[in-house]
Amino acid sequence: MARRLAPTSDEEANAQEAPQQQQQEEEAQDEAADEEQDAEGEGDDRDEEEGQHTGTPKGAKRRRINGDGDSVPSRAVSQEDDEAEDEDEDEQPSQSQPAQKSEFKTLPRDTDGYIPGSIVRVQLKNFLTYDFVKFKPGPYLNMVVGPNGTGKSSIACALCIGLNFPPSILGRANEVNKFVKIGKEEGYTEIELKGLPGKPNLVIRRYLKADSKSSSFTLNGKSTSGKDINQRMAELNVQVGNLCTFLPQDKVSSFAAMSPQELLRETQRAAGDDRLTSWHEDLIKFGKELRELNTKQESEEAARTQAQQRVDMMENTVRLFNERKVLERKQAILSCVIELDKYRTKRINYSRLKKKQRAMNAKVQKLKQKNQPVRARLEAMQEEGKEMQRQYQADQNLQGKRVKKFGEIYNKLEDLEEGVDLAYQKLETLKKDEEKRQKDIKKFQIEIEATEAEIEKPLPETEDVDVLKAEESQAQQERWQLSEQTGDIEREYRAHFDRRSKATQDHQDAENMIKSFDNVDGVKLQNMLKWHRDTHDAIIWLRSHRHLFKMPVFEPPYMCMTVPDTRYQAGVEALINSAQLRTFVAQCKEDIDTLNHHINDSQGLGRKARIVTWFRQYNENQLTSAPMSREEMKQLGFDGYALDYVECPEGLKWFLKRECNFHRNAIALNERNVNIGAAMEAVGRPEAGGGASFISGKTMNIVQRSRYGSRALNNMTRDIPNARNLTIQTVDPEVRRQAEESLRACAQQLAICEEERKGIENKKAVIKAEEAKIEERINNIKKRKDAIRQVEARKVSLENKLKRLNQQLIGLKKQPGVEQQSKKLKRELGQKNFARADTIKELTTLMKTFIPEQQDLTLLKLKLLQNQANCQVLEELMQQKDDKFNQAYAAYTELNSRYKASKAESERLLVHIREILAERDPEVIPEADRIIYIRDEYFKGLAEWEDALEAVGGDEGELWRQGIEKPAPPEDAQEGDLVSIEELEIACRTAQEQLEYNNNRDESVVRSYEEKKKLIEQLTAAMEARQTRINDTERRIKRTRDKWEPGLRAMISSIRTKFSDAFDRIGCAGDVELMPDPDYAQWRVDIKVKFRDNEKLQLLTGQRQSGGERSLTTILYLMSLTTLAHTPFSLVDEINQGMDKRAERMVHNSMVNVTCKEDSSQYFLITPKLLPDLNYHRRMRVLCVNNGEWVAENANGDMKALLRSYKAAHGAA
Repeated sequence: MARRLAPTSDEEANAQEAPQQQQQEEEAQDEAADEEQDAEGEGDDRDEEEGQHTGTPKGAKRRRINGDGDSVPSRAVSQEDDEAEDEDEDEQPSQSQPAQKSEFKTLPRDTDGYIPGSIVRVQLKNFLTYDFVKFKPGPYLNMVVGPNGTGKSSIACALCIGLNFPPSILGRANEVNKFVKIGKEEGYTEIELKGLPGKPNLVIRRYLKADSKSSSFTLNGKSTSGKDINQRMAELNVQVGNLCTFLPQDKVSSFAAMSPQELLRETQRAAGDDRLTSWHEDLIKFGKELRELNTKQESEEAARTQAQQRVDMMENTVRLFNERKVLERKQAILSCVIELDKYRTKRINYSRLKKKQRAMNAKVQKLKQKNQPVRARLEAMQEEGKEMQRQYQADQNLQGKRVKKFGEIYNKLEDLEEGVDLAYQKLETLKKDEEKRQKDIKKFQIEIEATEAEIEKPLPETEDVDVLKAEESQAQQERWQLSEQTGDIEREYRAHFDRRSKATQDHQDAENMIKSFDNVDGVKLQNMLKWHRDTHDAIIWLRSHRHLFKMPVFEPPYMCMTVPDTRYQAGVEALINSAQLRTFVAQCKEDIDTLNHHINDSQGLGRKARIVTWFRQYNENQLTSAPMSREEMKQLGFDGYALDYVECPEGLKWFLKRECNFHRNAIALNERNVNIGAAMEAVGRPEAGGGASFISGKTMNIVQRSRYGSRALNNMTRDIPNARNLTIQTVDPEVRRQAEESLRACAQQLAICEEERKGIENKKAVIKAEEAKIEERINNIKKRKDAIRQVEARKVSLENKLKRLNQQLIGLKKQPGVEQQSKKLKRELGQKNFARADTIKELTTLMKTFIPEQQDLTLLKLKLLQNQANCQVLEELMQQKDDKFNQAYAAYTELNSRYKASKAESERLLVHIREILAERDPEVIPEADRIIYIRDEYFKGLAEWEDALEAVGGDEGELWRQGIEKPAPPEDAQEGDLVSIEELEIACRTAQEQLEYNNNRDESVVRSYEEKKKLIEQLTAAMEARQTRINDTERRIKRTRDKWEPGLRAMISSIRTKFSDAFDRIGCAGDVELMPDPDYAQWRVDIKVKFRDNEKLQLLTGQRQSGGERSLTTILYLMSLTTLAHTPFSLVDEINQGMDKRAERMVHNSMVNVTCKEDSSQYFLITPKLLPDLNYHRRMRVLCVNNGEWVAENANGDMKALLRSYKAAHGAA
């Protein structure tokens, strides 16, 4: 069945009747008008501020209303943004850009009236409600009308799908295959777009399949890709995805629901210069980069400041450490030189003794040769004596072994004799043992008979053990069940205890919190918790750990500093920054180190934390004095210095002076009393420090003197805000209410817990009574079982006793008799006597050998004694004959002893020196070597000269005549190299004493100092580089904003005028306002509307206004964009739903006027209904959708023929 959509009249021909020359003249006039408007834009802004706006008085009155509905000048920018513009212009006035045109031109219109990118022809097959349709829209307004369900919105779908825009734009199906008509396997869309000047039109066909999500394209009959189609659409600036230019039926509500930020971006794309969007994106990107850079810069600045503070604190320690290093090196060099010099002295003495020892030894050898014959005889006799001594020692050892063996044999003989005596004793006691054995046998027999009689007695009657076990098992089971109940109660009690403990703790916490609300310190602590958690937790930690510190450590000024006179609070707070307000102040280095160690360097708070700490050694001389005396300050109109109005601990005032200059910053409440020029001269005097700050009224004046040139005074001013941190703040009532509600809830919970406790205690008492009864039953059963066990145990005990007695009786009976034992003992006695005889025989034989050998040993001993006597006589004879040799030998012996002692001492000192050198720093050894080399060479030469002087009897003249001069100090010797050893030792002890006074040994402080210095250098370099990037980014932002903002403001101003005028015409009020923001991504356009006299302007949202109001606002806003739009075509679908007739008529007539101008672009208005007596234009084209199941075939459905018949019947022209 055919479907048809055709023009209702000859509009297609009429649209092309306007002469081309006339069109060009109108375009030229419009361009001239635009340029004139740009030149007078500033005047227009003033007119707009003064309320000179055309329209109905009622509408104009409504339009000049701000967001709260109050009457204000109608401006699209905020004062803050104007100030930002002024600052930018002051900085770089040469870079300001001329205002952009408020209206933008599309591509040039062709002779047929179409502009490039507008739709020339649409052809659909098997697409949604259509089997087949083909129609040609006009180049201006196209009004598509038809009943609901005929396929009007299908045309919007066809434009979106056919030009390869995503289906999600339509708010319907998300897959392209869903747009194939139901029951059909495939279909297509074909859209012909006007081509660029001099180029053919673009015919884009898209093939769709019902069973596939994929599709294909052809461009002018040739296959192409979707990417190529997208590129062509971008070249023609087709914006189907922009709600400001393409608003499908299902997306009408989405327009009002768009965020103001999205509305700004879409408005730029639809009505702004092509570059506005790219400039905006650049600003967003640059702004984000700038924020990140500034955040990083602030973070590293804080880190650098902290590091610099640590470096300043460690500087004195590092200086003392370096001084200690110098002293240690000096002491090490001196100690090495002293030890080496001692060794050198000992070595020289050793060399001298060695020479004397060698000379004396030669003299002794010479005298020794004279007594050589006697000495030879003496040596022969001594050698013979040694041989006799060796022989005597060997024989003596052999005799010792024989004596040892003799003793062993003798001991054996004694043992045998004792054995014989013992055997005789046993024979004598055998009779007595037998009598005792017989008595024991009778005793055991009597006991056995008595035990058997006892066993035969009958046992007393007892209960059945199995019955008792059953009773016991039943009682145990009942006790186990009670135990289970007890466990349940215990668990219930533990849960109750946990609840009660938590409720008690919560109750205590709530009470403490409520008490703290009435306490200034408590309020400040609560505020500090919100402001900076690490500082809050550190304050709590400090209050409970004050015993760790030598002196009081002051909490941050925010906590312990007040300004009693509230009039000065703002001024004082302006002089101290937030970091200083959170600074902990210590009074000695040990305390600042302790605080940093526990909080910043380790996890003293149970986590990583970072707080600001401060310490400087108290020294008033380090402070710059106050710039004015009290009298001069009063004369200039000041009330006093900031320090005069502060109450705080005395120790904290050093921090306020040193870091915040409270003693130098003057304050005057009444700025009219202060002569700013005179005050600048007073605080800027070079002798007063060359600059300071002072406060007059609500203005901070920062006076500085230039460091170069004429050293002129500069004054920077800024307004100071109201005090926020130094005021006594109250607790949020909602927080107090919540705390009191928590207290009441905790009290109720405690009451409930108490009732629970009583119930649990009652249960426990009942179960305990039951347990006592069961325990009594179990004990009774145990007693009865014990009675049975005792009876059984007695029987077993008697049986065991009987068995034991029988075994003992059998043992006694099995013992051998007296005769057997007597024979055995006599046999042993005979064996021992034979062994005794053999031992005596062996002892006799050994004695026969020992006696002759002992006689020979005695004779050898006598010979040895004779030899020793002879040797002694010869030695005395030789000594008597050679007294001179003896004297020389004695002198040699004494000298040799001294030589050996000196040698040993030198060797000991050498080992000691090597140990010392091994322990010393390798850097010390070269300097010690240099000094010792100079001393060694000099003192060695001096010793040789002294030896030569001694050789000539102390006559220096003789040495001079021999050409031997006293050595002079070496030229390369330094001061102190050749001093005496005593002076070296004094210098070494002095260095050691200085080292003992200087206890700075901690190298970790130096490493930390170097690391902090390196970190500061790295941070400084990184911050300088980042500052360059910040400056570059700010310049890029400035340049881009100077290009973007004027065009944006001009565009919004034009939209605002048209939007407000449109609302004026319907007796309502509307406004469009550009809302700047530091974050360029948050710049937005606010649409505010007012439909009733008794309400204020309200922001357009997706919920606040009714559907009709939203639709009206949407179409009026889109119409305001129409003259600015540079897209080739726009579309709105059923925007008039919910409007009243008056608004709908106004919208229709306004749209016809706007979209049918000579320079208007193509526009599609889809509507299901029309009001009577609407305005129409010869350039607009009305397209009636004649589609449905009961539409006649082509021959019977000629719409043009029907139209001609209607005109003829009604006499229409």
